Amino acid sequence: MQTERLDLTLLEPGAFNNVTRLNDALNKIDANVAITPEVNLLLLPVSDKVTGAPGAAAVVMRYEAVNYFYFPAGMNSSRAKASTVATGSSVFSIKKNGVQFATMTFAVAGTVATFAATVATSFVPGDELTIVAPNPADATLANIGITLAARYAVPTNEAVSFTSAINATATGNSLQKSGGSGVLFDAGAVSIKALQYGAGAVRFKCTSTAHLVACGLSKGDTNQNYTDIDFAWLTNGNGAGKAQVYEGSVLKYSMAVAGATSDVFEIRINGTAVEYWVETAAGVRTLHYTSATALTSTNYPLLVDTSLRDSGSQITSVMLSGVLA
Repeated sequence: MQTERLDLTLLEPGAFNNVTRLNDALNKIDANVAITPEVNLLLLPVSDKVTGAPGAAAVVMRYEAVNYFYFPAGMNSSRAKASTVATGSSVFSIKKNGVQFATMTFAVAGTVATFAATVATSFVPGDELTIVAPNPADATLANIGITLAARYAVPTNEAVSFTSAINATATGNSLQKSGGSGVLFDAGAVSIKALQYGAGAVRFKCTSTAHLVACGLSKGDTNQNYTDIDFAWLTNGNGAGKAQVYEGSVLKYSMAVAGATSDVFEIRINGTAVEYWVETAAGVRTLHYTSATALTSTNYPLLVDTSLRDSGSQITSVMLSGVLA
């Protein structure tokens, strides 16, 4: 097996209307390929052409990230084509730093691969992307051209859309408890989009500081309890009349008061630091606590996660900023 490296054009933001440039790069692999450019779409600056049949568990593509990008769920714009059909179903593993996040599959007697990726996956400079051939190797599959299409990391500030609501009802970027117990943290939802890496923030208000509600950033969503949130503001912390900072089940900080309904609670990622801010209606911002936990790439992606205890309690005006997907 030989791997031929082909230099491709890296599409900068603002060049997305130039369909010819994008297709010219893809046509180095398949003259019949043509795709519609997407917002922030880029091709990795190197594409691989595997000459011959890949060996069992062979690394057929290796790329070290030199900038910030992510692959959207599905990887629908990526392409791979072989000149010799596969005898059986051949599944290639696509990995980030040695951990699989997607697959590239050639069906029986197929020459064009399909890509599958359950969630978006982000890369920062220094991360390694590899594609590993199946083990055992396919008897006939050979001469594979591969182009992976990712997206630029463009920060945005968006009103949160919620999903996976339990005992809660979402209206726009607000969430209200609508079922369950009035004395248990058994209601909540998470954001559809997540902060993929780097700087970002979640901001929210609550309609009553007498209610116990929590909102913050979390990797994953196990249950509706506030102790499931990695980094959270908890209003009226445990009925003590104080807004509190919780990281998981650990109380980290307590304000002297619960705050006001006009206050904006914020959890901000600043470099590797997690900061907890409150902004008053007068625009006065106060940093109350900085986490002792320094974030790494393993902490991402971070969803907006919520937890509601009291019947009718609400979290409103929830905004998420950063590189989202």
